[in-house]
Amino acid sequence: AQNIRHFLGGFAMSVTPGRVGELIRMRWIKRETGWSFERTAPLVLVDRASDLAAMALILAVGLLFSGAMIRFAIPVTLLAFAGAVLVTRPALLSVSAGLFYRSTGLFPRLMARVRRAARSLKAFSRADILTLATVLGLIGWLAEGYAFWLLLTWMDVDISFWLAVLIFVFSTLAGGLTGAPGGIGGELSLDMLDLVYNPTARTYQAPLQLKSTGGIFIVDDLGRQKEPPQALINRWIVPLEESKDILALQSGEKFEVPFDTLVIFSTNFHPNKIFDQAALRRIFFKIKIDGPDQENFLKIFAMVARAKKMELDEAALVHLLKVKYPTIDNIYANYQPGFLIDQMRAICDFEGIPYKMSPSLIDRAWANMFVKEEDIVN
Repeated sequence: AQNIRHFLGGFAMSVTPGRVGELIRMRWIKRETGWSFERTAPLVLVDRASDLAAMALILAVGLLFSGAMIRFAIPVTLLAFAGAVLVTRPALLSVSAGLFYRSTGLFPRLMARVRRAARSLKAFSRADILTLATVLGLIGWLAEGYAFWLLLTWMDVDISFWLAVLIFVFSTLAGGLTGAPGGIGGELSLDMLDLVYNPTARTYQAPLQLKSTGGIFIVDDLGRQKEPPQALINRWIVPLEESKDILALQSGEKFEVPFDTLVIFSTNFHPNKIFDQAALRRIFFKIKIDGPDQENFLKIFAMVARAKKMELDEAALVHLLKVKYPTIDNIYANYQPGFLIDQMRAICDFEGIPYKMSPSLIDRAWANMFVKEEDIVN
C-alpha cells in the first residue's frame, strides 16, 4: 500500500509546470522513511530519464513513419536524448552542477545537493536497469499515444496512427521541457487575453482563457498584476455572463469563440477594495478562507516541525501561545508555522546548535516575522 501511494503521488507531475509535482513522491518518502533528498532523487532522475529516452525514440520513429514535420520536433528530440544522458551519468551530472554554479553563482545549496545525489545515482546507472526502464517507458507512452489516436478516430478525424502518436508525444514533451505554467499570477496582462499575432510565422497564438477551455483558469495574486483588477474583470464582463468571447484578427475581423472555463480569482485583498459592485455581481461565488484556530494551528505546527526535524519543546510552545500571539490578538495564519520553524532552523545552523525549540529561539524567529512600525533614519 505504501509503494502504491508513493507511485500515485507522482501523478501530481501531470498538472504542474515542468512536471515538478513529481517531487511530491520524494516528500512522501522522506516523511515516512526519513530518507534524504540526495537518497531519493535518483529514483526521480532515472524515472524521468527513461521517459525522456522513450519519448525521444518515439518522436524519431514518428517523424520517420508519419511523413510529417512538426516545427522544433528535431531540436526537442535531441534535447530529450541529451537530458536522458545527462541524468543517468553521475560524473557528468556532478560536473554540470559544478559548472552551473561556478558560471552563475546561483542556487549553491541546490547544486551541492545535486552533486551529492549524483553519487547515489551510480546504483541505478547500470545498462540493464536503464534498458529495462526505457523499454517500460516505450510501452507506456505508445499505449497513451494509441489511446489518443483512438479518441481522434472516434471523433472522425482522418489521421494516421504514427502522426497521432507524434503529436501526442511531442506536445507532452515540449510542455514538460518548457515548464508551461499551471496557473497565472503577477505576470498576467491584458494582451494575454487576446489573440497574439506572430508576423514572422504568420500565425496567431490563442489567448489564455481559450487555451483553458474545458478546464480551470486560476488568476493567483490578484491585485499584484501591472493591470488593475477592475480592468481584468471589465475585459471578461461579456464572457462571464454569456459564456462566449469575441476575438479580433489583425485585419479587424471579429469572431466568437466559446468561453467554457472555470475562472478562479485568488487574492489577499478585500474584494470591495479591488472590484466595483458590477464586477462583484458577475463573480457568483465568493469564498473566504480564514486562518486556522489554535487547535489546528498546533497540528500544523507539529506536522511542520516533524517534517523539518525540529524537536518540539513544551515551554517554547506555551511561550509562543501565551506570550507572542496575544500581541497580535491571537490571529493565526497557515504560513506561520513554516516561517517560524525555518527561522529557528536557520539560527541553529548558523550557531551550530541542535534543532531544538526554546523560548529564546521563538522570540528571535518571531522578530523576523513582522516589521516594527518605526521611522527609519537615513
